[in-house]
Amino acid sequence: MPDKKTHSGSHIGLTDGLAAHATGIDPTVLQAGYALLEEEKGMGLRQCLSTHWRAALWSAFLSTALWMEGFDTSIVNSFFGQAQFLSRFGIKVGTKLTIPANWQSGLTNAVTVGEIVGLVVTGIMQERLGSKVIFVAGMIAMIGAIFIAVFAQSLPMLIAAELVMGIPWGMFQTMTTAYAAEICPIGLRGYLTSYVAMGWGGGGPWWLARHGRYEDAKVVLRRITSPHYWDTRDLDAYVAIMKHTDDMEKAESSQGSWLELFKGTNLRRTEITVGTWIIQVWNGNLITTLTVELLESAGMSATGAFNLNLIQNAMSVIGICVSWILLPRVGRRWLYIDGLISEAVCLLPIGILGCIDTGAAGARAIGALTVMINLLEHFAIGPVFPSARLRARTIVFGRAMFCINSIIGNQLNPRFVAADGWNWGAKSAFFHLGTNLLCTTWSYFRLPETGGLSFADLDILFANKVNARKFKDVVIHDESAGNAKMADDEEAVGIEKEATDHAENAPSAHLEA
Repeated sequence: MPDKKTHSGSHIGLTDGLAAHATGIDPTVLQAGYALLEEEKGMGLRQCLSTHWRAALWSAFLSTALWMEGFDTSIVNSFFGQAQFLSRFGIKVGTKLTIPANWQSGLTNAVTVGEIVGLVVTGIMQERLGSKVIFVAGMIAMIGAIFIAVFAQSLPMLIAAELVMGIPWGMFQTMTTAYAAEICPIGLRGYLTSYVAMGWGGGGPWWLARHGRYEDAKVVLRRITSPHYWDTRDLDAYVAIMKHTDDMEKAESSQGSWLELFKGTNLRRTEITVGTWIIQVWNGNLITTLTVELLESAGMSATGAFNLNLIQNAMSVIGICVSWILLPRVGRRWLYIDGLISEAVCLLPIGILGCIDTGAAGARAIGALTVMINLLEHFAIGPVFPSARLRARTIVFGRAMFCINSIIGNQLNPRFVAADGWNWGAKSAFFHLGTNLLCTTWSYFRLPETGGLSFADLDILFANKVNARKFKDVVIHDESAGNAKMADDEEAVGIEKEATDHAENAPSAHLEA
């Protein structure tokens, strides 16, 4: 049977499972901690940056490690149609030098296999050693790996280089997103987790708290905020909220193990995290990874196709900047869904143009649409936060599923365009349109809005099995903090005084997932 819910109508509180673990902290201290969280939620971007600029810069710096992966994987794919690259690595097929589809897939998938190895290393070691040790080790490994690529003389050697470089890239991938989620205030999380995606285009305080190192967590919290931020605020109360959140998550994640990713409410959180990662493969953006070959097959010159590919890559930076403007106004859920729908609108005419011989004009139109798809990809799609206790493992698992799906996509994609493959050209957009529609349908029914919610809020929402489309419509009340914690709206004020008496007598209501 599901846990009894302490809510009525649109009001939700702790389930029995959460309440059993959320004990041992003075309610007065929790009230003060929740007051600090409400202050965070009310901060605008300018205020967040003025008080937490150190955390923002540090998170952005770590995320920039992914620029290496984004640049390399993008630039190598764009070389496949270039004369200089073909003269060195090309294989003659008939009278034409080309990189056969199998070799293209091998070059792309070698990176992905290496990333999976790096992800496994991070998933095992990050929770034990912390993000700092893993990050430094990855950077040292990266220095050695680069030299293999620089001096590659053949396709097998280049594949080996991509494989080795993929290992540290895989190590960086989970740390950047988790670090941005944990170290930054609520008002900055959406911006800085979105910034991670810019890297693909172009252990923080929570780790210490989970390990009982509360004094060390306080030191870090002071370090990542402006010098006098905590002079007028209760740092002990803020750390108490971190401990309280961790205690509640022990209801579903007592050991913080891999198996617990698939138990209870964690299963749904894992599904959402994995779903958002997989959508990054099948949303339709995969068609842009072979833009140069696609445009050349449609009639554009090699130089023009390569230049347009560079413009397309620049869209990642522009897209993230656009997302920073739209995110606080639209919310992550609808930005995500609208982005998927907009990509579908671009894919349909690409497929139609692939069925019509329109020459250079059609190639330019296809190029413009692929640029738009890349822009949409980078301002609309990003990850959703998992459980704090399982965050590293959940992101590792989600990213691993992304890599596996990337291998599948990278096996198919070259064959859509390559002369020795299926040679569909722009008509392959119809395939990507189909996968896009599946992604859009899943997102509408299963993707919740997480903007403006603390980790404790998310724990209560998931424990109460709130419908993904109703995350922003319910009032949250944490009984273990007395009567002070309610959702950030005026309606909560009038309900606050009667919440405790009402909790015991409220009829059981179940908001289905």
